Amino acid sequence: MPAKMTKELGLFMGLLTADGGLTIKNRIVYTQANEEVIGIYITLLKDLFGITGSAIAKSGSSNKAKDIIVHRKQLKEFLDSLGLRSVRAQEKEIPISIRQSGSEVIKSFIQGLVRNDGHISPLVGLEITLANEKLIRQMQVTLLNFGIVSSVHPKKVKGYEQNAYWRLAIYGADFATYATEIGFLTNEEREKAEHVLARKRNTNKNIIPTLAPILKKLSLMYRTAFARLTNAGWQYQADALVPKYAFRSLCSYNAGVRNPSYEALERISTFYEPLAGSVEYQKIANIRKDNFYWARVAKIEKTRGVGYDFEVPGSHSFVGNGFVNHNSVAIHALITSLLYRNGPNQLRFIMIDPKRVELTAYNGIPHLLTPVITDPKKTIFSLKWAAKEMERRYNILEAEHVRDIGSYHASVYEPSRKHALNAPRSGASGDRSASQNDLAEALPYIVIVIDELADIMHTYPRELEAAIVRLAQMSRAVGIHLVLSTQRPSVNVITGLIKANVPTRMALQVASQIDSRTILDGSGAETLLGAGDMLYLSSDMAKPVRIQTAFISEGEVKKVVNYIKSHNAGDLSSIDFGAGNGNGGEPSDVIGLMNGGFGGDDIDDDLYEDARRAVEEAGRASTSYLQRKLKIGYSRAARLMDVLEEHGVIGPADGSKPREVLSRSGNARGTALDVGRNEEEVF
Repeated sequence: MPAKMTKELGLFMGLLTADGGLTIKNRIVYTQANEEVIGIYITLLKDLFGITGSAIAKSGSSNKAKDIIVHRKQLKEFLDSLGLRSVRAQEKEIPISIRQSGSEVIKSFIQGLVRNDGHISPLVGLEITLANEKLIRQMQVTLLNFGIVSSVHPKKVKGYEQNAYWRLAIYGADFATYATEIGFLTNEEREKAEHVLARKRNTNKNIIPTLAPILKKLSLMYRTAFARLTNAGWQYQADALVPKYAFRSLCSYNAGVRNPSYEALERISTFYEPLAGSVEYQKIANIRKDNFYWARVAKIEKTRGVGYDFEVPGSHSFVGNGFVNHNSVAIHALITSLLYRNGPNQLRFIMIDPKRVELTAYNGIPHLLTPVITDPKKTIFSLKWAAKEMERRYNILEAEHVRDIGSYHASVYEPSRKHALNAPRSGASGDRSASQNDLAEALPYIVIVIDELADIMHTYPRELEAAIVRLAQMSRAVGIHLVLSTQRPSVNVITGLIKANVPTRMALQVASQIDSRTILDGSGAETLLGAGDMLYLSSDMAKPVRIQTAFISEGEVKKVVNYIKSHNAGDLSSIDFGAGNGNGGEPSDVIGLMNGGFGGDDIDDDLYEDARRAVEEAGRASTSYLQRKLKIGYSRAARLMDVLEEHGVIGPADGSKPREVLSRSGNARGTALDVGRNEEEVF
């Protein structure tokens, strides 16, 4: 099997995506009537996979097409790993391996797809008709990466009116760009394309196809209005312009011999201006308007909700702005937007990046309360610190008799700050130092960003869920906010408790309707186009709104970070985390917190110490013994047994025998247990 994506493999997958696929019993079937294309496919089977014995059978009622059938389990598994699924034609999409490949591989894939489902028209250019709207929309966005603008419209196919079809059309200058940038697979296609391009005398202009019928109607309407038929032929009024004398080539445009450019269309519009009220003239005017639009903006039609026009830059990266659910790009857009609008005195971040490659770029900026966290264990501790900070802030709000952090800043902090600034003007000795002591504490907003929730949920599911729910329930009023992100939207990651307490959600393109329902409680995200296309749902909305996120490249993130570093001093200990939290013995800075013990993470049962003493005194440990000794139920006793095992007090289970007691003093984990007790009231 090929070790990497190549142009040949991209072409093979393009042919299969168009008129083939994976079927039952490890079969790979490709259907085609053109002998040249069949030869190309058979050659690809031999060169890529060493397959020479494919079966060929007649296909269809006319027996013109042929089925090339291969029975290979290894080949089917290989294609499945590349994202080529065994689905119906209406459910096909561009495989993920193609989306993440380079431009040459994608060009070959498009050539294969277009050869099967495309058609080169002498008047229009290139048309692709599919019964799969999602695939045709993906093609449209892919072509935009090559600077090719196309249009997509519903189409009725004769004999199949009951089915929904979609047509993607490329014409004019964009067809010429397609022929240059993408190219064609077979000689037949190249000859047709050369014939179409040869009809366009000036290839540097945007030639307008299929305009002859409109111009013909306009010429007849003009003649009816300004001429009369005589024995000598049509005689025009004395003050009317005669079409054949108006300007060069107008008659050839009217007859359909030539297609006008957009520059010629301006003169045509001027000539037929007396017919400005007609439908045909309005069509001409709209085509002129569309030329201005197409030349500058890439538009995707039929959007739901709020849509935005956007321009696709020339890029060789088809991942960051392609179809992959690249939620890290949206996270970067959110973070940089906040950094642009808030200084470190107003906003602080706790960034958690288990992948270690996305958010670590922000290390060193003064907005960070701690360097970017990559350890799942430290993640849980940081969230517990955030819960303690939330409680401490609520105590401050209670003492100052205010409802939220906005009221605190407006009625407490700002007046005290102004008083401190004006104190030296009084001239009294010691006024300035006294005012500084009376200055209310600044409470900056804290945003906790977790870039991949699934990785941490896999390691600490119960602790992470409890921490998120605790913060989501109460932290908003005191200025602590959560931003959670995942590329695996399953019910094991986005649990029911998390969904109930996090009402604001954004969904990028997902693979299935099930994933969409997991995020939004409804379908829709599976039909998104990728490239930052998303659905936004907040607590005050009845249904999601479609929006478009910006694309922030890695280079742009680095420039923003370097600018902030050069204009601000990055002092991570500028906020005293332990001051006034009422717990005693807490570290006073975030570095101390992050390097502290984690042994007490799971000790949230007030019977833990009693259970530990009971098993140490008895010299044996079992669930039934704890039930009798502590007078508790089975579930709680079993959970205490698990915690005792995790802390090294007892050994692992050995069938139905009582467990061995490993620690009898309890001093081996004294520091961790103390930390656990200090953390106990958080959850």
